[in-house]
Amino acid sequence: MGFIPFLFIFLFALYSESFSQPVDSTAPPDGDIPAQLNVRDDIEKAMWVWNTINIVYDVGSAKNDLFRFCEHEHGAYPSTTQQFANRPINRLFFYAQGFLFGGKDEWNALRPFLRESHARGIAVDYLDGEATWLTKDSAEAFRAVESLLKFNATGEPDERFDGIQLDVEPYTLPGWGDSALWNNYVSFLKKIRSLVDKSGLCLDFGCTIPRWYCLTIGSERLKEVYKQVDYAAILDYVNDEPRLINDPAAEIALADTMHVRIYIGVETQNNLLPTLSFFNLGWLPLEHAVATLNEYYADFKNYSGVAIHHYDSYASLPRAFRTIDGVTQWAEIESLDTAAVYPDNMNLVVVREPMMPGRLMAGAVRRTQTGGGDFKKRLVLSNLPLLHNLPVYNLYSALDSLHRKIARGEGDFGKIQGIQTNDFSEIFLSVENQGMIQQLAQAGFDGFVVDLRSIAQHGNPYEMPYIPNEENTVVELLAQAKALYAQHSPLYNAVLVVRVNESFVRNLDGEHYRQFMSLINGVIVEPGSSNIAQYTRNGVKLLSTDNILLASKIGIFGSVIAKRIN
Repeated sequence: MGFIPFLFIFLFALYSESFSQPVDSTAPPDGDIPAQLNVRDDIEKAMWVWNTINIVYDVGSAKNDLFRFCEHEHGAYPSTTQQFANRPINRLFFYAQGFLFGGKDEWNALRPFLRESHARGIAVDYLDGEATWLTKDSAEAFRAVESLLKFNATGEPDERFDGIQLDVEPYTLPGWGDSALWNNYVSFLKKIRSLVDKSGLCLDFGCTIPRWYCLTIGSERLKEVYKQVDYAAILDYVNDEPRLINDPAAEIALADTMHVRIYIGVETQNNLLPTLSFFNLGWLPLEHAVATLNEYYADFKNYSGVAIHHYDSYASLPRAFRTIDGVTQWAEIESLDTAAVYPDNMNLVVVREPMMPGRLMAGAVRRTQTGGGDFKKRLVLSNLPLLHNLPVYNLYSALDSLHRKIARGEGDFGKIQGIQTNDFSEIFLSVENQGMIQQLAQAGFDGFVVDLRSIAQHGNPYEMPYIPNEENTVVELLAQAKALYAQHSPLYNAVLVVRVNESFVRNLDGEHYRQFMSLINGVIVEPGSSNIAQYTRNGVKLLSTDNILLASKIGIFGSVIAKRIN
């Protein structure tokens, strides 16, 4: 039989129990809301609002639009409440300097807005600040704070601001890093703190900080800021989830020891680098990130939640930066070389075998997208054979290493367990897949289609059947594939369509279920599938395999099959 096969069977039998853990019960069945997604009742969802005149004066439907969005913003619509934290926006960081600096009429206009916000369960913090307050415009700063304190002191309890947030960013000034500038900043915060305390009003004092203070200026200096404030909003402006979680970790941990509340700020604007804002990904990946942050930091007592910057860009954010929501008919073709004639309403094409020399492929993609015209009217996706290129987890090298350790008398349980955790714990896209995704992105493909229907039976017997949590692992591969595409495409975001069977989503744990639904734009399900509602509830586009409408001209490489979307 040979040593290696015998050793493999022995190891597999020994650890089969650990490789076949029951499916995580957090995978959401139809109709159930996993309680753990809401984590803690006191975690908030905040939002910055800078353009406030029309809202306060209730021009058109501006005020009601804001309140409706706070109650049913992207992540709280019925289509997503089952997978994401059901947490309506319940705190606004609200810019209102013009109203506070105005007269009686401006104050009287502001009070009804605050009264209605509080009646709806929404706290409102006064938002203001300029970096120049630390240099030439300090008088404006103190005038703003004193006006706020007077406004609160003369209003009814439900007509007052709940706090004040200063968005003063000293690191944007020339000379940042000098002790003199930093000391001036800390002194400024102390003066504001003193004004708030002397007023005797119940008013939270907060500020914004970047996610890298501990890394650059050190924790001791950050402590000087934390000593002056009740809370801090960390400007954690990245759209990569691991960085979103890890980058502010030191700032959050320090705040927890000092009893300073923390909000994690995420960006949705379009005027930043593509890696800094969720504008380039869409609201569904953002809501997934919000749920992940809330879960990750739930054990930090002073973690207060996530804040979205800002209302105007967040409210207009699409589900995904690039979508297939408008697709009505789609086609599958064998190759980009197929001489096909597409009807005008054919707005999605899936290519089964796309690979050609780079320049030829890019030209063929453009011709298929435009149909020969100047207007880009259809999306072109490539088949991506993700699964059959899965690595073998370095199985043979692991076994060879174990064999050598046994020969040296080191093959005890601990060493075997080490192989399991070290060599079987992570999976990465194969080199072949990485190269293909890079080519697809550079050729201008709009995204790819991945077949997930036969994971457990696929490929070499030393591959998928012995991988724990196979479906969860594949979701992580899909995330890697989309991230890699973004690195090589000027469009930053791939359209992802998957072919699935009944069992795929049922075998995902809760975290990977939410990640999967935030990654995919469309799904091709097996006819008669009973879990279609899982996808439609998340706003995922269904591509029908029924209703074959036509076969277009046949090229030398195969025919075109057109399908209507039901």
